[in-house]
Amino acid sequence: MRFHILTRMTVFLGTCLAAGGILLAQSFPFLSSINQWSTKYLATMAADGSTLLLESLDQEKTVVRIQGPAKARGIYWLDDQGWCLVPKQQPEGDKVRRTLEVMCCGIDGKWKRIGMFDPQAAPWPGKSPEYLLPLDKQDRFIGFLSGGSAFEMDGKMSTTAIFRNIDGFMTCEQVLEYPLQEPFFQLKKVSLGPNKVVSVPRDNVKYSVVHSSLSSMPIVVGNFYAIIWRRAGYIWLFDRKSGVIRRNIKIYDGVTENSLGKSDEIDCAILGIQATRDGELLVAAREEFAVLHAMKHFDAVHTLEKANRPGGMEKIFENQQKALMANPLVIWLTVDPVTATVGPVPTPIGGPSQLLSLQLLQTFNFRFRPNNSLAFNFSEDLLFREESKGTQGN
Repeated sequence: MRFHILTRMTVFLGTCLAAGGILLAQSFPFLSSINQWSTKYLATMAADGSTLLLESLDQEKTVVRIQGPAKARGIYWLDDQGWCLVPKQQPEGDKVRRTLEVMCCGIDGKWKRIGMFDPQAAPWPGKSPEYLLPLDKQDRFIGFLSGGSAFEMDGKMSTTAIFRNIDGFMTCEQVLEYPLQEPFFQLKKVSLGPNKVVSVPRDNVKYSVVHSSLSSMPIVVGNFYAIIWRRAGYIWLFDRKSGVIRRNIKIYDGVTENSLGKSDEIDCAILGIQATRDGELLVAAREEFAVLHAMKHFDAVHTLEKANRPGGMEKIFENQQKALMANPLVIWLTVDPVTATVGPVPTPIGGPSQLLSLQLLQTFNFRFRPNNSLAFNFSEDLLFREESKGTQGN
């Protein structure tokens, strides 16, 4: 794989995720907008979260803007089509009927409804998806949820499920459980009042490292949908035809399944990840030692109890900086989803080989451009504001 670098110095805000009163030792970067390659365009989500920016692969300066419908979520560009979900509410007497429309569009940006989730027509499997993308047949889709939410059906619980469009209504066909040592979710009895106890899915604490940071946004790479467990460094590959899980690729063997319950020990493995045009994944990662040990060697775990002490926040940030300085390296890897191989690559020209401050860590991100170059620490809004000279979808 060959690529060159274009630098962007505008920063992208990072986040810090909470799980059970514990915040991550390092405020790892917010997962920046995912590149979506298609036959004609490279798509990126604009900073407003509702506009697709399509850069032509033939003419780099041509940018098509496609505005998503109002309140749309899960906006995605795939195989030269746009996809999204639009929640709707309709009063019915003293109640409100809530539905979720499945929309698609072409390059003209004209969205049309192809189906809908309606609990009166087909009960939702616990939750409605945050992303919904097509499988091999026009009537089958795969849906994804982020951590802390679960689809439920026939005793199975997961963040991924397959749906079928039957006469315009989306029906859950199968919940896809991850092949793990224990269920990803567990049922817990909850009281809803006198003599009313129900069982609801709750995160299995064995996988608290994952639940605290799991994103529902899939990455399309070759014939797979990839779901990334960033803190663990796990890459789950779902077949784009059938939806079944084909394999799990671990960038580090030392981050075992038995370690995924140690939220106070495991730091973030994957800092950034993008699909390449030739069907691989380019990964920027912390070194394995830092993922497994940096949090333990320094009192860098951010808890509410520590933060409330006099000078607590200052001490936490000081220790986080020490932990980073002791393990500042950025490891660049490529992942082949077909052979399930992970291999190191040289640091891209212009890219970081180490991160020497929390600010650099929190704002780190990268993306591909149509000419296969890379841009670092970009702002989509600034990146496209001056260069957009193409057409705009309606």
